[in-house]
Amino acid sequence: MDAGTPGFGTADVWYAQANHELRGNERYTHTNGVTAVSTATYRPVLPVGCYLVEAFVPDNYSNSPAALYTVTDSAFSTPTLADVDQNGATNAFAPLGVFQSDASGRMTVTITDQNPTGAYVAADAVKFTPASCSNAARMSTVVDPGGPDLALAGLTTGDGDDHGWYRRTGHGLRGNERWTNAGGTTSVSTATYSPSGLPRTGGCVRVRAFVPDNYASNPQAGYAVAVSGPSGGYGLLVRVSQAALTNAWADLGGYNVPAGGTIKVTVNDTGPASGGPAWLSRTAALSRGGGPGRRRGQAWARSQPQSPVTRTSWAVASRNTPEPGVARARASAARTTAAAVYADRSWGKCRRFTNCHPVQ
Repeated sequence: MDAGTPGFGTADVWYAQANHELRGNERYTHTNGVTAVSTATYRPVLPVGCYLVEAFVPDNYSNSPAALYTVTDSAFSTPTLADVDQNGATNAFAPLGVFQSDASGRMTVTITDQNPTGAYVAADAVKFTPASCSNAARMSTVVDPGGPDLALAGLTTGDGDDHGWYRRTGHGLRGNERWTNAGGTTSVSTATYSPSGLPRTGGCVRVRAFVPDNYASNPQAGYAVAVSGPSGGYGLLVRVSQAALTNAWADLGGYNVPAGGTIKVTVNDTGPASGGPAWLSRTAALSRGGGPGRRRGQAWARSQPQSPVTRTSWAVASRNTPEPGVARARASAARTTAAAVYADRSWGKCRRFTNCHPVQ
């Protein structure tokens, strides 16, 4: 279904783009930062059952690196916040997951303009294909601070903090940033992202962490990615320079999760002990799911820059992979921030296993 189908509706400002999208009915809008203003909602009436839900990304005015979709269904007790890299897809469907209708055959899918400013989000066709309810799963999921899949740990000092983490309202992917002081080699405060509802069959998972524009200046923020399964597990410590990114995603790599396994990401408050105080910001998002090829030839399509990243593994060989970064002016203090963590199936360079294809 799309803008030309009953059950589709929009709120606030959307623009029509003729001769684009699956059937030429594209709607697009500007990204609006942490507040969702423009929304497009799909309300199909289907035969009762489960469906593979996929969102179509057109070839024009669709360059958000993490367009946010919320799916409300009966398979999961809480709505699913999924994301699609619209900058990396062109005229292709991106899977959101397998979801279950209610007893009336209804579910809803909503896309918003909630994303860092300076990009476009397209609301195009959404496809519902019958599927087995035994395969109900989130192909893409975003874990945002304040949600049930994020746990904080550490000492609470009593000055407005939660286990050493402080709220920074109005910043982060969706305005839910948490931050803490960073420095030293011993971890005191941690935030662990544990995405739920991922496919039980396992697969290759791409993991990215969102770095906001405030209280995020730790040049060596530590993200520990841990994969576990019935026969064991492995992990990787990824160091990200949050000082080199502003409202952008840091790619933590690709990981093969075995059938029946789990993946978790823990960000901690370690960092340089000299050079002034540091802050760590937490606003990460985990996402999983296959993705189509990268758009080419769009003047306005922009890939988000990556921070310098150092990866040290346990159970696999160590690796250092410097990546280009973007300088950002800051106050003399540095912080570690925790925002959204994104897990996306079948993207990224998988480690230890060889049956997942790397991103080209």
